[in-house]
Parts: sequence; structure tokens; C-alpha cells
Amino acid sequence: MSNNVAAGRMSSRRLLILASIALTVAGMASVTRFAMAQEPGRFTSAGSVGNERAYHAATTLADGRVLITGGADGFFPLDTAEVYDPTTDEFADTGDMAEGRFGHRSTLLPDGRVLITGGQTENDRFIENAEVYDPTTGEFTAVEPMSAGRSQHSSTPLPDGRVLIAGGFSTSFKFLDSAELFDPSTAMFTETGSLSIPRSHHMAMVLMDGRVLLSGGFTDGETISALTIYDPVQGTFVDVGHMAEERAAHSATLLDDGRVLLAGGVGTETQARLAEAPLNNAEVYDPVSGEIAFVPRGMLPRSWHTATLLPNGKVLIAGGAAAGSGVYGIAGIYDPERNRFALGESLAVARNSHTASRLNDGSVLLVGGLIRGQAFTSSAERYVPEAVAPTPTPLPPAPTVAPTPAVPTVEPTPTEKVTPAPAVAALATAAPAIENSTPPAIVESTPVTPPTSSGACSAGGHGFETAHLALMLLPAGLATHVARRRRQR
Repeated sequence: MSNNVAAGRMSSRRLLILASIALTVAGMASVTRFAMAQEPGRFTSAGSVGNERAYHAATTLADGRVLITGGADGFFPLDTAEVYDPTTDEFADTGDMAEGRFGHRSTLLPDGRVLITGGQTENDRFIENAEVYDPTTGEFTAVEPMSAGRSQHSSTPLPDGRVLIAGGFSTSFKFLDSAELFDPSTAMFTETGSLSIPRSHHMAMVLMDGRVLLSGGFTDGETISALTIYDPVQGTFVDVGHMAEERAAHSATLLDDGRVLLAGGVGTETQARLAEAPLNNAEVYDPVSGEIAFVPRGMLPRSWHTATLLPNGKVLIAGGAAAGSGVYGIAGIYDPERNRFALGESLAVARNSHTASRLNDGSVLLVGGLIRGQAFTSSAERYVPEAVAPTPTPLPPAPTVAPTPAVPTVEPTPTEKVTPAPAVAALATAAPAIENSTPPAIVESTPVTPPTSSGACSAGGHGFETAHLALMLLPAGLATHVARRRRQR
């Protein structure tokens, strides 16, 4: 009996020791994960969303959380939504939208709610319906529909609280020149001026004087270089010039000094097959002088990337589509003071067609998108700029981890001069000078047999194709239509 008792005590003691070790290891893992999440100048995992998704929308809420809505998982449009909490580094389900949609837009309203507009859903149907999300209740509520169903349009908050909806493409893949204003006080849309050129996949942003700049985009049979400004007082669109390069699916970022960085994207010669040769250049537009300045040191050729202004005034370029069906897993950093790009850190997951949301602490959250082999991902990651890296809270004593030295930027030679924007032909052939021609973090897709969607959506009704976004945002029918129109010219 005494032997059995002793054995039982030994067994209990061993269990307690093992439990203690397990808790210690779990705690160390938790602390390590927290510390890694705070490591400055790097991308670290931020968990994952409940659904694999791309072509979704993301909006940073007034309380600092991020709302993720819709998108597609490769077979069906999603009606689900999730909220990311940066304090817990976790995603949580919230209410569902009335219908699944991708290629839609989400915009923060002055009262903290979020306006969801347009998108595409099953059987190539373009959505005119709009919804408003209330973060206090976690519910979506339908509002009056737009005048037309549209996808890949722009949705821009104006200083007076209204939201400008412009362009996009619609039924039968018709490009739209129409625009309308959403008034949150009445929850209704009213038509406003029209664009001189119908377009989709353009970029739009509010300038410091309250006007809205629209740049580039696709139109029927071509990519455009037009720069257009909307005046909310007059309710009119006016073309104010052209970029040096025709581009769409690019990025546009308002810099601290009021200028706008226009980077990468897809040019005219690559419209029908979007990922074959993304643009490897960028330019800066000054809305005061109306001048375009060429960025002489180029970025890696990428499209369907994201660009986010950091607290230090620099711009983070993340992910994107490379030539063919490649995916970029390395970031770029644009320095407006030196007018140069430099290589940044590697992403945790190479991706394109994702979302990037700047959080209240200055860090950047990347969610979802397409990865190697055009697969959809549910992964997320977070980038903390060195200038805003928070001081770690109570951690076990450990040496301070010094930031990884940045890749040095190539200084211009004494004879180098920054010249005005060159002719389009010269700009189109300009080779990137800082970002290596064979960067180590490009993930080249291996040839795969494209799966065919068995669902009702088929992400555009055409199944998967290796040409980037022939899948959804520029479905195969439209890509073929574009190519046919170009041959007829």
C-alpha cells in the first residue's frame, strides 16, 4: 500500500512538473510572439481571417480596429465580415452583409459607420445596392441603392462628410463615366458631374484643398494616363493633364507636402494580360503647379500592390504582382526627400490583391490576397515602422534587439541630374536602378493546371486563368473583349 501511495505521489509530482513546464513554454511562446509583433522595421504574422479572401475591402475604424468585408475565396463571393483588434492581434466575426460581393469599396463616415458600395457577385452581376456598417452593433443596414451597379469604382470621403462614388464598370463590362454623392445625413445617393473618360481600376484621393484627384484606369480597349480633378463645390470633373505613363491597378499616395506619388501598375501594352509586365516606374504629381516629376530611381515592376504613408513621411510599397504569375514577397520604401526607392524587408507571406490598413499607432496591417499559384490566402501580417515602434511592455530581461540595418540606397553620382518627366516611350523602357533585377523574395508561380470553379459564382463566371485577375477583377470575357478591340484599331 505504501508503495502505491508513494508511486501516486511521484506521479502527481511529475504531472505538476510537466504542467508547470508546459505553462512556462506556452508563456514564453506568447511573450516571444508579442515581442516579435513589436519588432520594428519588420513584417510579422498577425493571425488569419476566418475565410481565404482576395478582392475584399478594409477600413480602419475610429476606435482603431479594422473592418474586413467581402471578397472572394476563388469559388464564391463572400458576404462575411470580420474585425481585427490590434490590441489582441486577433480577428473576430461580425455581422454579415446582405449579399456576397467582391471588387466593392468601403469608406469610413464621419459618425464612425462604414459605407459599403457596389461590387460584383454571382453570374457577373454588378451590384447597385449599398449598406452601412455600425461598429457599435456589428450589423449592416441597407440604404438606398446607387444609380447604377458598379465594380472597381472609387469611393472617396469629402471634407463635408459626403462620399464621392465615381466610375467603375458595370453590366456587360461597360465602363462608366457616371458619378454620385452619398449623403450620410439622408442615407441617399444623388448624381453629380460626369467623367470625360469612362474608367475603372483608377485611383482617387482627397487633396489638401478638399478637391479629389483621379488618376489613370482602364477604359474600353486601353489604359489611360488622364489626371482628373473633382471640385465638390462646383460638382464638376476637369481633366488637368496626364501622367507620363498610362497606368491602372497602380497606387496613389498623398504625401505630407501635398504632392501625390503614382507608382507601378499596368500599362497599355499589358492590359489584356495584366501580370505579364507590370510597370517599373513612378512619378510625383504636384497639384499646385500641375507638374509631374519623374522618380529617377525605380521600384520593382509591380501591380496590384499597396502603398501606405508611414508616420515618418515615407511610403511603404507592399507585395504586388510580378511578371507572369509571380508574386512579390519584398517591400519597397519610397523616400520623398531623396525622391528614391529602396528595398524594404521581406513580407511574412508574398501576396498581391490584398488590403493594407494603417493603424492608429502607425503600423500597417496586410490582409488576404493571392499568393503563389494564384491561391487565395487567409493570412495577415503587420509592419511596424522603426520610427513608431512601441516600447515592449514587461518582458523577461533580454538584450534590446537592434533594428535590422536598412539596405543602403545608392547615392546619385555627382553628374546625375533629376530631370522632368521623360516622354512616355522613354519612361516605359526605364530600368529600375535600386531594387535588384533579381530580387530574392519574388515567388514565381510554378505551372499548374488551372482548376475550374464548380460554384455558381466562378469568380466572374469563367473559372481560373493564369493571367492575373482575368479571374475576377478583369474577367476573361472583358480581357478577350479588350484584346479584340485593340486588334481592330
